[in-house]
Amino acid sequence: MSGHRSRGTLAIAMVVLLIALNLKECNSEDTCAFDMDPPNVTCSNVTTKPFLPNSFLGLVAGTEFTNVDENVDPSGATYNVTKGRDGDLFLPGHTPVTLFVKDICQNVATCLFYVENTLTELPVNCPDLNRNVSTDVDKATYTFNPDFGADDVTKSASGYRYHGGGVSVNLTLGGSPLGSSVSIGTHDVVALIYDDVLNKTCTGIYIITDNVNPVVACPADFTSDTLTVSFSADVTDNVDPAPALTYDPVGPGSVFPLGPTTVTVTATDSSSNKHSCSFTVTVTVTSCF
Repeated sequence: MSGHRSRGTLAIAMVVLLIALNLKECNSEDTCAFDMDPPNVTCSNVTTKPFLPNSFLGLVAGTEFTNVDENVDPSGATYNVTKGRDGDLFLPGHTPVTLFVKDICQNVATCLFYVENTLTELPVNCPDLNRNVSTDVDKATYTFNPDFGADDVTKSASGYRYHGGGVSVNLTLGGSPLGSSVSIGTHDVVALIYDDVLNKTCTGIYIITDNVNPVVACPADFTSDTLTVSFSADVTDNVDPAPALTYDPVGPGSVFPLGPTTVTVTATDSSSNKHSCSFTVTVTVTSCF
């Protein structure tokens, strides 16, 4: 009797073992047969990095997002935007982004977070816009053609990428655009540097002066038969309508000594620019009567 019970107990044990082995084999062949639960994922809002101020590098697992699941997919998370240095550009302010995670059983979970771009101004360096310039030759004005343009703009954040693909510069001098004729004096220069989203205003001072000498033309050498000699010199200037004339040693209408005298005429305009010329007067008076 006891032998029958032993054989029965053994048979039951073998059946239980076979069932357990069969279940284990099923689980090993198809882990996901009973996993229909999505991962438990949480996200935190982030701010773009200072060195990549308008690019999103992705959330840091374990700190900026957590993913809890029995069968975690080691491939990680994906987003509805392209992350990385050459990924999507992010506008200033908050941009909603969705994170997707799935486990190896293809159960999917999402969470919404916001990427903040804190820029309020285009991250570029202001150039030195201060200049001392002269009026154009033979003119009383300066033509505004600055030596600074878009190719000279440098970024203050090297990882910033221009929205629209490039940067532009709009320059004005005393409120006048490029190519304008601007009068002598001190004027504000303004450079508006911008891309499709942000801009920055830089300023400087232009000092426009007249550095062009007047032009004085002396008469040709001549002979006078009187001691009192009259003559005239012609003078022109790009700015001053009547530059001052000085004569050395004597001027027109003066009494000249007998013989040759070299006269130097100097013209000085309102900006203290000078120009001189010379000629010779020979007095040949032979009698006082």
